[in-house]
Order: sequence, then C-alpha cells, then structure tokens
Amino acid sequence: MSIPTLVSINPATKKTIGSVQVNPINQLSPVFERAQKATVSWSSLRLTQRSQT
Repeated sequence: MSIPTLVSINPATKKTIGSVQVNPINQLSPVFERAQKATVSWSSLRLTQRSQT
C-alpha cells in the first residue's frame, strides 16, 4: 500500500514544486507536541542565532 502524498504544483508552469507525505490523523498528536516544544526553544533564540540555522 502506497503512502498518500500532497503535491504542490506551480500554476504558471504546471511543474511540481515539491511533495509531502500525508499523515493519518491518529499520528498528528505527537507531531504537534514536538512542534510546541520546539517553539519554546526557538523563541528563546536571538534573531542572529535564528538566522544561522
């Protein structure tokens, strides 16, 4: 069984820009938790530090 993907297409050229894997809803909670923790760390960085990552 293949994993569904979401494809982004440039409407002007009709070329594919990129694609991402579509995650099932039951797998999203841990993803959001990690993102929330990362936001705390990211917001504590100075702008100069953020620009270097």
